[in-house]
This record gives sequence, C-alpha cells and structure tokens, in this order.
Amino acid sequence: MNNLIKHISVLLMLGGFFANSAFAQQNTKRADDTPLKLTLHDALQIAVSDNPTVRVAEQEVKKTTYAKNKAWAALFPKVDLNGNYSYTIKKQKMYFGGMKFPGMGGSPGGNGGNNDQNSSANNAIAIEVGVRHSIQTGIQAGMPLIAPQLWSSLSINAAEVELAKEKSRGSKVDMTAEVRKAYYTALLANEAYRVYRQSYDNAQENYRQIKEKYERGLVAQYDLLRTEVQMKNIEPNVVQAELSIKLTEKQLKLLMDVDLEKPVELTDSLAVYSRQIYQDYMQPVDTLLVENSTLKQIELQGKQMAAVVQTSKMAFLPTLSLGFVYNYNYMGDELKLSNDKQWSPYSMVNLTLSIPIFNGGARLNDVKMQKAGQRQLELNRHLITRQMKLAVQNQHDQLTNATKRYIAAKEAVVSAEKGYQIAEMRYKTGESTLVELNDADLALLQARLNYNQAIYDFMMAKADLDKLSGYVATSDNVE
Repeated sequence: MNNLIKHISVLLMLGGFFANSAFAQQNTKRADDTPLKLTLHDALQIAVSDNPTVRVAEQEVKKTTYAKNKAWAALFPKVDLNGNYSYTIKKQKMYFGGMKFPGMGGSPGGNGGNNDQNSSANNAIAIEVGVRHSIQTGIQAGMPLIAPQLWSSLSINAAEVELAKEKSRGSKVDMTAEVRKAYYTALLANEAYRVYRQSYDNAQENYRQIKEKYERGLVAQYDLLRTEVQMKNIEPNVVQAELSIKLTEKQLKLLMDVDLEKPVELTDSLAVYSRQIYQDYMQPVDTLLVENSTLKQIELQGKQMAAVVQTSKMAFLPTLSLGFVYNYNYMGDELKLSNDKQWSPYSMVNLTLSIPIFNGGARLNDVKMQKAGQRQLELNRHLITRQMKLAVQNQHDQLTNATKRYIAAKEAVVSAEKGYQIAEMRYKTGESTLVELNDADLALLQARLNYNQAIYDFMMAKADLDKLSGYVATSDNVE
C-alpha cells in the first residue's frame, strides 16, 4: 500500500512538472507571436543601433584608432629584457704547428734541431678553447631622435581615423535612407491591400445584392455573371497585396536585424506623411551637399593622400636614433652562479645616423607615384561632385512631379468617391446599368491607388534627397 502511494506521488509530481513546462512553452509562444508595433522612429532607432553593417563600420573606427595609437608608440623608447643560456657539448680546438714552447725542446744530440723542426711540422698542438656554460642577460633600449618620415606618417593615421568615422556616419546615412524606403514600401503594400480589399468588399456586396434580385427575377443573368466576374478579377489582386505585405515587412525586419518570423505591425499610414508634401525642400545644391557623406569621404581621402605624399618626401631626410645596451655575462666550465669573479657586466650607448644617398631612384619614383594618385583622386572628386549635383536636381524634379500628382490624385479620390455613391444610388433605383457601377468602382480603385502612389513617390524621393544631404536619423529629427 505504501509503495502504491509513493508511485502515485511520483506520477503526480511528474505530471505537474510536464504541465508547468507545457504552460511555460505556451506562454513563450504567445509572447513570440505578439506583434512588434513599429513607428518609423522605432524602426530607424533599432536599425541604426543593431544593423550589422553599422556595427561593422563602428568596429572599423575602433580598429583605425588602435592603429593610430600603435603608430604613436614608435616615438617612445623600446625596451627589451633579453636572456640567453648556452651549453657547449664539444669545445672548439685550435691547432698550433711549427711552434716551440718552453720545456718542449728536441732530443739530445747534434742533429736534434733538424729532427725537432720535422717533428713540429707534422705534429701540431691542439688546444681546446671556450667554456661549458655561458649565460647572458641584459636590457636593450632604443628610440628615434630624428625621424621625419615617422613623424609625417602619424598624420596619415590621424586622417585614416577621421575617414573611418566618416564612413561610419555614411553607413548610418545609407541605413537611414534604406529603412525609410523599406518602411514606406511596407506602408504602400498595406495601403494597396486596404484599397483592393475595399474594392473586393464592394464587389462582394454588389454580387450579393444582384444575386438576390436575380433570384427574384428582377435582373438578368448577365448582370449576375458580370458582377461575379468583377469580384473574381479583384481577388488575385488581394492575394498579391497580402504577399507584398509579407515581403516588404521581411525586408524591413532584415534591415532592423529582427527575427524574420517575428510579426510586426506598422502603426503609421501613408496619409500621415501627406502633410510633408507642401513643405519646401528646394535648397541650393551647394548648400544641400555640404554634409554629403560621399563628398566628405573624398575630401578626407584627399587629406590622407596629401599626408602620404609628404611622408614619401621625408624619405630623403636623414634619421638619427639612440641605442643603449647593458648585459651581464657569466662564463665557466662549472655552473657556479655564486662565483662573482665569473660574472662580468657590459654596457654601451650608441647613436646611429642614417643619411639616404642613392637607392636607384626608388624614393623619387615613390613621390611621383603618390602625386599621380593625388591627381587621380582630384579628378574623381570633380566627377562625383557633378554626379551628386545632378542627382540633387533629379530628386528636386521628382519631388515637384510627385507633388503635382498628389494634388491631382487627391482631387480625383474625392470625385471618384462621390461618383461611386451616385452610380450606386442610380443603379439601385434602376436609372443606370451595372456597367456604370463597375466603371465607377474601377475609377475609385484607380484613384485611391494613384493617391497612395503619389505620397509614396514623394517620400521615396525625399528619402533619397535626405541621403544626398547626409541626413542621419536621431531621436529628435525622424521624419
């Protein structure tokens, strides 16, 4: 009986555990399914802070900053502590031939001298040299005193850091424009779906009414078939609009570095941005391009190239460096480190002067090569500046064109809505045919699409214009 109770208790505990796990998973799934509500401001803030492209550019700034600090380190003394131990396995021998040492004379006799000379010529004396143990430790230090090329190269690293910062800002400018355009495209897809859905709902309602009249014998079968065909013709547009919403929202989530399966809900609408159409964006071209990131990058590249040319010229100047060595040596056949007599210090201070005289014209050709690159950059800058000015003028024309189309489309929507209401009433009273009602519905559909398209085109042109002006989204200037 007790065992049965224990088994039941264990089963209840396991059941409770799995129930809690399932409940937690269900709550997690519900939390993941909660739509992420997005304004344009939210989308921009997330993208500018989380997009991988922006973060890569920020890391590049850090990388170039570290490189600049590394270059500055070359101006400071370099100090190294060295140590070396060697053990001689077989000592080197030195041979002495034809030499007489005290106590090593020839044999007694009158001819002993000639015999000694022949013997010494054939039997050389071998003497081992060196010691078994050798230890060397010490400090080496050095630093440049006069290094014109090194000094000049520091300005190259400083210009490289400034260029990396501008590229980082340029990545944020590009990201701001891309996110805005993706957000506007998603809004257009939502508006297109809403318009097609309204037209489809109107067609469904007309079909229902015509079907009731047909069943009572009040209208011909032709009217019923025509209404059904109109409804079926709109249905593919609704399906395509739904697909467009999914695709455009995924593109937006990709730029924001958000999970592609995470549902989002755009809280804005294209109509909200219609008030910006009447604002004046026609600034002078030169004023608008002052903060253009591409032109600023070329300007910084020009400064960097000028520093490179100057550095290459510094290669003709002499250099002077200071060096210091302090070593402590130990040598002996026995490793007795406590023997002070076998330890000997050694120190030296040196000045090294290097004067470039001739190297086959490599330095001169290097200067000419850098100057050619500098002229090439100036030509590219002139070309890109003209292209940017042309792009600004094109965007001004796009804004003007979109404004005119918006005004016409807005008036057309008002007229089309009124025309549809009149056509609907006339058809209900029998004063007009189904053809007129369908034409009115089609005109209303096209007017609404043109209205949204005009706002979309204006905002897209404005996003491109702001990109040319170097606009970066912040918490205070989101449009």
